[in-house]
Amino acid sequence: MSNDNFLGRLFKAYCKFSFYENQVALIEGRNYILIYAFYESLVYIKSSSKSASDIARKLTLLEKGVEQFILCLKNKYDFLKDINTKCEDVFEVLKKEHIIDKFNSISELFDEFVESYMYISKFVDSHLNENMLIEFNNF
Repeated sequence: MSNDNFLGRLFKAYCKFSFYENQVALIEGRNYILIYAFYESLVYIKSSSKSASDIARKLTLLEKGVEQFILCLKNKYDFLKDINTKCEDVFEVLKKEHIIDKFNSISELFDEFVESYMYISKFVDSHLNENMLIEFNNF
């Protein structure tokens, strides 16, 4: 499986996550654990030392985590809007033509972000640096 396919899976999962998280972010705050999981998965995808099966396993866990997150939110809040199939269909069209190409064209910026994140994490007693994860989420 190519990196573009892995990126497609990651961005599709992020699209779903973001759709639901944004509906409750003012109440719940950001879900830094899942945001970190997206960050770490993207690092895995870009790493030349990770096998395709390792990346696929990591993405499967991430996708399951997103589904559990959404299920918990749906059980907790009755005002949530459901993601419709049109949103997913639009993503399918965009991912090949735009999102993955755009990410690949600016991936050097992500590489620099990873270096910065690792450097800052040495001085903070945690890998979950919320300020940096907010910036990753915005990216």
